[in-house]
Amino acid sequence: MAEGAGSALLRAALAGAVAVASGAAAGPAAADGWQSAQQIATICKVEPEANPVAVTFCLGYLQGTLDAFLMGRANCMPQGVDANGLRRILLEHVARHPDRLAVSGPLLVYDAFAEAWPDCAHMPRLAASGPSASDTGR
Repeated sequence: MAEGAGSALLRAALAGAVAVASGAAAGPAAADGWQSAQQIATICKVEPEANPVAVTFCLGYLQGTLDAFLMGRANCMPQGVDANGLRRILLEHVARHPDRLAVSGPLLVYDAFAEAWPDCAHMPRLAASGPSASDTGR
């Protein structure tokens, strides 16, 4: 298979996995081009055996969001946290704060990581009472 066809196939498979895992529903935050918090939480809840592509998307999204934030900053996360540890942190955060699913995906991820690692106080956080209109991008 040609390289272009292979990457087109991978993109199509990933798009399908995201659509299936998220129920193909775009929330308000997704309308602006971002994955919504609800979409990210739904994709990350999928078990690896049920949809390995969705889980791979989840892990890549979490690592990419963290990498983008940490670029040029001191590393505030503890040693030994792997991609599956990032997924566990996000899912535990969503279980504790289901009211925060109305925000953008990146803000949910940053909020989860900042809560898990207090040394990452420079990460954006949501107010303890839930998201405000400015947090949701509206």
